[in-house]
Amino acid sequence: MFALRRLARRGAAGALAAVLSSRWAVYLAGLPMVDSLYVLVVTLAFYAARSGSRTALVCCLLLGPLAKESFVFLVPWLLVFGRAAGRWPLQLALLAVTVALTYAVRYWIDTQAGTPPAASVGNAFRHFENIGYSLRRLFSVGGVGDLFSVFGFFWLLFLLGLRNAADWRHWLRPLGWAGGTFLLIVLLHMLLSGELGRMAYLGSPVVAVALALLLTRHPLSRWLTAPY
Repeated sequence: MFALRRLARRGAAGALAAVLSSRWAVYLAGLPMVDSLYVLVVTLAFYAARSGSRTALVCCLLLGPLAKESFVFLVPWLLVFGRAAGRWPLQLALLAVTVALTYAVRYWIDTQAGTPPAASVGNAFRHFENIGYSLRRLFSVGGVGDLFSVFGFFWLLFLLGLRNAADWRHWLRPLGWAGGTFLLIVLLHMLLSGELGRMAYLGSPVVAVALALLLTRHPLSRWLTAPY
């Protein structure tokens, strides 16, 4: 049991190293970007759904609409998979409060800047024009390189878990539909933004959990239980 706990801790540490050593972690932490807050919101969403933490859910729902308009794509996911942290009445009540707050904040900012409120809405819908460009880049050499650079050679560790069905069930199955649909939402962010690598980093919560499970349960990772 002690060896298993030690293996789990070292597997989690390896997954954390993959996330924190990403070039996008350095980029988002070092620059005052709105995506820095949004990465926190997305992580809180996944954590709330999988752990049942009501505190994480409340923080996610209160900060999400303020952080980025694309949070709207996470709302249905939370309503389905976040019920362990808070059922629909609680989530919808929090969303009503934060939507009103977001509207007030955006209206004040537009008033101070002298920008018509409709301009913000128009800018949000113009992101759909990026889908064609994003798809072309996704299937290009540059796009593949951009995605590979998100976690670098840590991607290659997943090849260990694809040898046979018995292996990948140990680390892929626990993610379930929640993890798979979460990555689909991340893909939608990628297509709308045109910034494939930067938006792909939003999938780091799922990647970190998958990598931690892989390093913990894969037979080839037994060396992690060796004494220091």
